[in-house]
Amino acid sequence: MRNYRIDFTHNTIVVDYKFDKAAQVIGSAAYDDLRRITADFPSMTVRVASHREQKSPHYTKRLNYKNMIRYMMTFENRDELLAEFRTIQEQSHNAPCPYAYVRTWFMTTFPNYNQPVCRVKPKPSFKSINEETVNSSKSMHSNANNLDTFDKEISQNF
Repeated sequence: MRNYRIDFTHNTIVVDYKFDKAAQVIGSAAYDDLRRITADFPSMTVRVASHREQKSPHYTKRLNYKNMIRYMMTFENRDELLAEFRTIQEQSHNAPCPYAYVRTWFMTTFPNYNQPVCRVKPKPSFKSINEETVNSSKSMHSNANNLDTFDKEISQNF
């Protein structure tokens, strides 16, 4: 297995970190290979390749406590979910990695967290818009206040 490649466009010899570490031992096969390559191409520079680039974002990217709470606030039973979340947070203090404990609970409770879901109701007709607008604006304002309160509590606790 070759742990190096020759990049003629950039005039470099790209080696992986294992090959580079093995090539630092004088007399090893990797040392001899690298020496032979650099003798064949003296103008090229040797570059150690970094780890494999991740093609897609990790499924828990940006999944912190604040975003968990924001996601739970979108549900009708948000009060029950937030109470359970706070209980899990308290239990997590005894775990070796509290965040992993809470994240595991969150991912099992909400397995479709990554998938986009539209929770917006369809627009009402013009006949009922006055009454619904007044009621929904009051509830949206109270939800925004609740979210601000939770954000403040989270920032104080963590």
